[in-house]
Amino acid sequence: MRNVLNDFPGRLQRDPGFGNGRPIGIEVWSAEMNGTAYVDFYKRLGISPVAQDVSDLPRHFGRRDSLYRFLGIPAALVAERSVIEFGPGSGHNALFTASLKPNRYVLVDGNPVGVAETRANLACHGFCEGSIEVVESMFEGFDTAERFDIVLAEGFLAPHSDAPTRLLRHLSRFTAPGGILVITTVTPASLLSEMVRRLMRSRLIAPDAPASEQMALMRPILEPHLATLSGMSRSVEDWLLDNIIQPVRPDGLLTIPQALDTLSDDFDAYGSSPSFTTDLRWYKTVHGVRRGFNERMTECYFRRLETMVDYRFSPPEHEEETGRTLEGLCKGIWDLMTAAEATGKRLEAPERVSALLAPIADALRPRLPETAAALNEVSEVFTGHRSEAELRLFPAFWGRGQQYLSLIRRNSP
Repeated sequence: MRNVLNDFPGRLQRDPGFGNGRPIGIEVWSAEMNGTAYVDFYKRLGISPVAQDVSDLPRHFGRRDSLYRFLGIPAALVAERSVIEFGPGSGHNALFTASLKPNRYVLVDGNPVGVAETRANLACHGFCEGSIEVVESMFEGFDTAERFDIVLAEGFLAPHSDAPTRLLRHLSRFTAPGGILVITTVTPASLLSEMVRRLMRSRLIAPDAPASEQMALMRPILEPHLATLSGMSRSVEDWLLDNIIQPVRPDGLLTIPQALDTLSDDFDAYGSSPSFTTDLRWYKTVHGVRRGFNERMTECYFRRLETMVDYRFSPPEHEEETGRTLEGLCKGIWDLMTAAEATGKRLEAPERVSALLAPIADALRPRLPETAAALNEVSEVFTGHRSEAELRLFPAFWGRGQQYLSLIRRNSP
């Protein structure tokens, strides 16, 4: 098979003449738009804070290829297939998908800045021939009779969507029978480190303060934290805008079990990143319409939930009930954070955060002692016994953020 990495030896460049017209072969049209909170945020600031560092394009492509392998999507499965991608952002990840040569590739985004950048990135890398369409449309308002072999919905279903399960049902409709749907999910356990950082922000400045003021205050505090992340491929400004400053929705969580339950009538779990499902059943005993793939992934999810909390460690499997309890404890942090942000004011009684972190640290200490120590340390920030600049353990604590999940649409009900 031809090595597609060799086709893109250079650094990503913008075409200075792109604004004068659209490239041949890329069709752009507008559809009726509905309100979605995170797109409203992007539009208000005129941003698309999801750019990836593609200065080393082979490295970027290698990352995406690894992701697709975790999801059970080798390159040969994309070639000559139809693909629709919702939320391509600035189009950097789309470069890899386009390089696999699907026979039809539709990209849908409601943010005009993202649409323009996606068009530019595809065009300046030579993807201006064939049936590539860039569609400017809010996801809820998008509709087509066409069904696709692969549907990609990465990075937006949670935690910034108004009703993630409703949007998930809508987007899943475009998957052909036997086709693959790829989504991203978030659990309060995997978001714990980021929720604490959002609460640090709310302790210092009102969430309704201008984005520029929040950026000026939080960048010096959190940039050293981000520097500890291996594989960081986004700018500090983009990350802060997208993960700390951008509002989240109180009902915006979408965990893997919730996604599987939402789609259980039509889809089976297939792959995930990180990969945590072990299924030792003999294949000859697995048959029929409903073959237990969703139930097995859900069970493994709760048995390995501690692995979601801190990306640095892979603790051993634990009891399913331990995972369910941990998820409930972390959900308490989510509820406090979203309620505080809804006021638009600085966090009142910040010691409440410490009270909620204490049982989480206790639960994690047997298998994740370093994580528990980091939580105990940052708790002192919220009780006033330590400043952000004095943190030594917490800056390197990061969760696994969003999880990627692939599902296969059943051929028959």
